[in-house]
Amino acid sequence: MIASSHLWQFFAGLGFFLYAMFLVEESLKILAGRPFKKLLQKHTNTHWKSILVGLLATTALQSSSAVTLMLLAFVGSEIMPLSNALGIILGANLGTTFTGWLVAGFGFEWKLDEILYPILAVGTLLQVIFAKHRWLSEWGRLFLGFGLLFFGLAMMKSSVEVVQSQFSFEMIPTQNYFVFALFGFIFTAIVQSSSVTMVLTLTALNAQIIPLKLAAALIIGADLGTTITVILGGFVGGSAKRQVAGAHFIFNLITDSLALLLLPFLLLIPQYWFGDDQPLFSLVLLHSSMNVLGILLFYPFLAPFARLLRYLFPPEKDQRGDFKISPQQPEAAIVQLRQLSFLFLRDVIRLNRDQIEIKPSEKKIKNFLNFPHASSDVSQYEELKLREATILDYGLKIQTSKLTAVQAEDLTQFLSSLRHGTLSAKAFRDVLHDLIEFRDSLNDKEYESYKLLRDHSLSFYSALDSAHAGESSEHLYSLLLHQKEAVEELFKSFPRTIQTHLEAGKIPLNKISSLLNFHVELMQSHRFLLMAFAEALLTSNLAKELSE
Repeated sequence: MIASSHLWQFFAGLGFFLYAMFLVEESLKILAGRPFKKLLQKHTNTHWKSILVGLLATTALQSSSAVTLMLLAFVGSEIMPLSNALGIILGANLGTTFTGWLVAGFGFEWKLDEILYPILAVGTLLQVIFAKHRWLSEWGRLFLGFGLLFFGLAMMKSSVEVVQSQFSFEMIPTQNYFVFALFGFIFTAIVQSSSVTMVLTLTALNAQIIPLKLAAALIIGADLGTTITVILGGFVGGSAKRQVAGAHFIFNLITDSLALLLLPFLLLIPQYWFGDDQPLFSLVLLHSSMNVLGILLFYPFLAPFARLLRYLFPPEKDQRGDFKISPQQPEAAIVQLRQLSFLFLRDVIRLNRDQIEIKPSEKKIKNFLNFPHASSDVSQYEELKLREATILDYGLKIQTSKLTAVQAEDLTQFLSSLRHGTLSAKAFRDVLHDLIEFRDSLNDKEYESYKLLRDHSLSFYSALDSAHAGESSEHLYSLLLHQKEAVEELFKSFPRTIQTHLEAGKIPLNKISSLLNFHVELMQSHRFLLMAFAEALLTSNLAKELSE
């Protein structure tokens, strides 16, 4: 039996490894910054360049999922065309095999002590001594991440060596490639990292717990399992994101299926180079070889494959972007535009609501605010802007028709409503960092100030939630006017409250600017949203009167 201490040593080593991967990935993102993203965006004008950039980017970040998730944002916001993204995905698949080479070489074949302690020493000292110097501190975090990675490997290697003396291949219930590939797929889908599966497989292979052929099947399954992360990130977005996620899955599915079927022949490549004496390098060479074959297989067909993806994942066919009425039928088209504008404002409220952490359960609200939680990250705001652009394009097409004066005025109002809705979301997003700071502040008066603005927002959104297009203009005008007055009253009274706290020494002087900025932008967000609702629900005269 394996002693419990060895078992805990193995899981502790695994924990160090996972934490180290997180540190390395996060520090490299910060150190690379804007130049890294510009590299992805600009130097991908040919398929070969795209593959090379994907290879280099993934080798640097040590995560194909991180690179592919960036692509979701780039393609979703139309910064990068789909055909370029396909090349980067192929390169990323090959780049992710670098982790295996790194682990096989430094973690098992070479003397770990000679590099482990210097890396840990540099990493920890840089973080402690230069804690206030962000650039050097991030370099420290990077070195610390690599040091902990090798430290975790050493712990796992040591614990697994105990198993070797009590284990033989005959104890494995099946020698079927497909079973091991399925296990590799499921395990990687759960931990969402093929690198973790690779290091565990290398550890077992080094301890002679499993033979090379079964280790190879595990890695092939892991190669497909890593696509689940991107699928989860892509299939909650627009069609462009689904195209990228679908491409990643199809690439890996076909490549890994062929690799599994041809596994006995593919094993001849590493055995030719390394023989039977270096199974670790044989495994990582097999992993790299099958991804090279995948690149050669798909490269000639990237352009038609992009067209296939657009066919498989067409633009959304729902009420947000499916213009069922031709813009050449202006009367009906303007009615549809009004509906789309109102739905757009609903999602602006949802995004703002979630960012200030107003939960639907806080009040009995039947309309906007009881919609499911919407993600409050930057991608949701980018999607709002894309929807605004799509609806705006539809509105401009309506303008090419012969419109009556009333129709032209209505069209202008609804398009202006869209713009004010987006500005409301932008104003809110711009002070999100201040919101988080004061929400988590230990200073009671800072937190009370945040709570005051939050409670006002709850009342404000609840009132807008009760506004419907079918109600009388007089009632709607009265409702919106009351909210406008409440916004302006808080705009005037809040600075006086802060001044009182400052004079009493209950809020530090260095926090006043941030508090007032948070307050001003939040009030501006509410003003924009009020105008958006006025333009969507009221006549042009009443909307203008409200704004004045």
